[in-house]
Amino acid sequence: MSTIDFSRHPLFVPHRDPSSGIVSYLLTPPGHPQRLAPLMQNFYFVNSSITPDERWLWLTCAYPPNPLKSLAVVSLDPDNPVIRHFPQSAEQTGNSGVARDGGCYFAIGPSIYHIDTDGRTTCRFTLPESYINGRQVVRLITHISLSADGRLILIDGQVGDTWFVGTADLQAAPDRAFSLIKEFPFNHNHGQFSPIDNDLFVLAHDHTRVGNSGAYFHHNVRTVLMNRANTRYDFLTPHRYNAHHIGPSHEWWSPDGWLCYVDYQLGAFEISPQNLANVHNIAPSELATRVWPTELCHAHCNRDRTLWVADESPYKWHLKPCEVRFFDRRSGVTKLIASMPEPNAPRRGYHLDPHPQFSPQDNFVCYTSTVSGGSPTVAVVPVSTLV
Repeated sequence: MSTIDFSRHPLFVPHRDPSSGIVSYLLTPPGHPQRLAPLMQNFYFVNSSITPDERWLWLTCAYPPNPLKSLAVVSLDPDNPVIRHFPQSAEQTGNSGVARDGGCYFAIGPSIYHIDTDGRTTCRFTLPESYINGRQVVRLITHISLSADGRLILIDGQVGDTWFVGTADLQAAPDRAFSLIKEFPFNHNHGQFSPIDNDLFVLAHDHTRVGNSGAYFHHNVRTVLMNRANTRYDFLTPHRYNAHHIGPSHEWWSPDGWLCYVDYQLGAFEISPQNLANVHNIAPSELATRVWPTELCHAHCNRDRTLWVADESPYKWHLKPCEVRFFDRRSGVTKLIASMPEPNAPRRGYHLDPHPQFSPQDNFVCYTSTVSGGSPTVAVVPVSTLV
């Protein structure tokens, strides 16, 4: 377990949930002299905000009504309480992801950049104009996803009225870095490489908004398993119909290569690598194992899938407080980490869901908290206080 003592860290303020008694440490909540921005949040739950060595925490900052988000980083060492903001990283989609060297990747327009904890920024990939062909780059990536060997970034973009998936080779010459895998006439996003297989990845067949007409089409089945050779397009939950906030959603890979997802009504599920390799020989209803049988929204697990966290539900925030929950599958015990009021800024506009996640070494749970009068900031909970 980590030896970081957040009670000594001058940039983190403890908050004890009045119901559960669990303490979360809030990064520079409102009124703190070193608060960077009105809105501060962790990364989307599939991308750890904390670096692999668990020495730094990356986050995004926003300044309403400006829709852009920019990166910041904070040292988790109480004896080196550095916090830095990087305006050069401002973009709108919140697509950032921590690099294996402790820096961070982010995308602006047709390019992916790398920034280190001192703010040094370099362009690592640009979608070639020969592919863009004069069209608008609506999205380059949903979020950063590296291949198992760290060489490729999965590209799940939209140019003009075409959605596509491909790869960016970080080691190739610029004119050979992009490889197109497949194009689609409707939205595919949330692309994520398997952490144990360089060729396997998952996509979400998501709802589609047609830019010219405004027509809206909701998907019927969400999670798709594909490979770089484009010889697979396997729906993993065809037995569960999708509608608005109904059915399977929000998928992620566990570090040991299990594909996990949330079903809004049924809870959290996992699919073994063996079952993923034999999708066509297994009944869809038997493909996945139900782990956490309760209504959930976003969820995440530790490295061996014994500990889980989730939020429930930011989609119901207008009706009741949103909760961040912890679940130990070994004991079956669920604990409330925090119950939080609705944010004081547009939830959808800034994607202000809690998005709880385990840190790379499983020492912390990180999430976005609104307990300070609805003002979003990053919260950290030592896992040792939960088990």
